[in-house]
Amino acid sequence: MSDNYTYEIENLTDTKYKISVKIKKEFFAEQKEKAYNKLSKTVEVKGFRPGKAPKNVVEAKLGASIYEEAINALFPSVALEIVRKEKLNPVGQLEYHLEKVSEDDGLQYHFEFEGIGEVKLPDFSKLKVRKEKAEVTAKEVDAVLEDMLKQGKEKAKQEDKKNKPSDEWAKNLKIDGVEDVKGLKKVIEEQLKHQKEHMAEDKYAAELIDEAVKKAGIKIPEILVEKEMKAREEGYKKRIEELGLEYETFLKTKKVNLEDLKKDWKEEAEKRIGREILLIEVAKKNEIKVNKEDVDAELAVIQDPKLKAQYDTEQGRNFIASVIIQQKAVKLIKDQVKSV
Repeated sequence: MSDNYTYEIENLTDTKYKISVKIKKEFFAEQKEKAYNKLSKTVEVKGFRPGKAPKNVVEAKLGASIYEEAINALFPSVALEIVRKEKLNPVGQLEYHLEKVSEDDGLQYHFEFEGIGEVKLPDFSKLKVRKEKAEVTAKEVDAVLEDMLKQGKEKAKQEDKKNKPSDEWAKNLKIDGVEDVKGLKKVIEEQLKHQKEHMAEDKYAAELIDEAVKKAGIKIPEILVEKEMKAREEGYKKRIEELGLEYETFLKTKKVNLEDLKKDWKEEAEKRIGREILLIEVAKKNEIKVNKEDVDAELAVIQDPKLKAQYDTEQGRNFIASVIIQQKAVKLIKDQVKSV
């Protein structure tokens, strides 16, 4: 179809495009003929059997609808071919604008949209992000131990706050392998270290992806950011109102600056969207796929029956699949990164 039209691309912003299209008169005439053939079947002309009336009479009855049918067919089909060829990845709706149409000149129009553009993945082996070491101090272990003792006393309604953890108390907690306070401290230390390692790994992965997003020069479409910010504000407002509070009154009494909140939401939205764009591209370039067994395995882990039923739907399964794909993409990136 590219021989039947020409086009020019203009960047209105980093993420907004305007594409001007000129469709040759011969091709437009073909589309008009197709439109006529489709619409003429619905036209009734007195004195003629269906499909047997003179073409000029049918065209007169159809009027501008022939042009409208041809234009409405050409706008999206040509636009789709162009954005695919240019690898522009539109987000949101394409806005079409008719400029000129005639028998002699064909059809001229332009369309605008926000898009991601082609994502050029960086060399992941050159990313440099330091992973934090998971270290646990004796003070942190003692703080958890004291908190456990306090909770135990509150549950037993004991008033004596001076008691210290005893071996008997530790053993009565019935924790596997714990016979005394020393053993309990060891378990606490192991759990704290596991938590810190998990947090450090998550932080490392997030910073790694953020660095990759910067290296890739990904521009975030404003329409996606605005959509997420709107959802965040609506969710925030809903939670306040569910507590029986007036939204505006809550903001004033709590001295919440909505503009500061929106600024934070925007930064978070830009980061999340940037990461998602990068990981989707990694998945596409490396043909990362998810099968039914992968999703079934994730569903099997969910213990809550209501939650499981919620995710065991087409929409829920698609969400789980998208998460698995992103996890695989993150692993692929991490496997290529040299240790710092």
